[in-house]
Amino acid sequence: MRALKTRTATLAVLGLFSAAAVFAAAGCELSVTYEDPNPDSSIDAGIDSAGDSTTDAAIDATADADATTDADATTDADADATTDADATTDADATTDADARPDVFVNPDGSAANAEAIAKFQGDQATANCSALQNACGNPVAWQVGKCTTIYLAGFANLYEDLLAPGVTAGGRLQLNAAKAAGCIDAIRAIPLPVRTAAEHAAIVNACKDVVVGLQPIGGACRTNIECAPNGACKNIVNGAGTCAPLDAAGDRCEYPTATKRRSNTCSYHGVGENGRFCDNTDNVSGKCVDLFPVGAACVFDTQCATNLCGPDPDFAAAHCVDSYNELTSNGTCDYFTLP
Repeated sequence: MRALKTRTATLAVLGLFSAAAVFAAAGCELSVTYEDPNPDSSIDAGIDSAGDSTTDAAIDATADADATTDADATTDADADATTDADATTDADATTDADARPDVFVNPDGSAANAEAIAKFQGDQATANCSALQNACGNPVAWQVGKCTTIYLAGFANLYEDLLAPGVTAGGRLQLNAAKAAGCIDAIRAIPLPVRTAAEHAAIVNACKDVVVGLQPIGGACRTNIECAPNGACKNIVNGAGTCAPLDAAGDRCEYPTATKRRSNTCSYHGVGENGRFCDNTDNVSGKCVDLFPVGAACVFDTQCATNLCGPDPDFAAAHCVDSYNELTSNGTCDYFTLP
């Protein structure tokens, strides 16, 4: 969450509540059932003939399949000529970013997959906010919409990339139904108000792989999570980038998603499994550095190896800690109840 008491509102708006906090509690009952949209896990890999990443975001894989069939069935010479002309126009407009290889979920399951991802995104936000509200004593003035908007980015901002336009329904992601249900259960089960680094890590581990990317190295992307594990979306221009290997220790790094809460190019969508994070969000001077140990000065949770950045008793500074009281450290209840 926030590091300094005076910054509670600012960091809360950014969704930088130190993670797991409050997510579980009695009275947070939530029945969650996910059907695996692609039980055979089949993936249709190929080159996007349109070459337009903007179109990719708006048209699902089923439509692409229909368009391909129509093209194959066309025999009229005039139609072919028109198609050639269109192709020439497309080629003129195509940029290097648009021409990169694209990979989509099996067309028969893409719509269901996008729906399942959106459902998971909403359900985990509801679970997080219900637990927080319960921990705060179910205040009448609780602002449900405010809380839900923040937690759509996921537990500990694990899924801030899903907030980027076109990503959830863009056909470049796959949801694991069993892990989705497990993540919701884990969010509901965390003790409150005090949480430890171990408890926080348990939630992260349960939730971090629910949604993963399908794009290979060299594939088109909008955000880090669209790339397959161990990849990152780099060199983004006008919303279109390329999946590339993660940045190594000491390398220049970026936060491709506009919200810049967690997802950076030093670890897979910023989870930090390799012990690194990007030390500056300006996308110019940041470098991949080691996560800070307990006792080190910090501003955000994502800088700490424990993933917990707690304020000192006098709230004059903050340091990486191995446990803290979610509600008193972060001003959570006031933030979601006061105007």
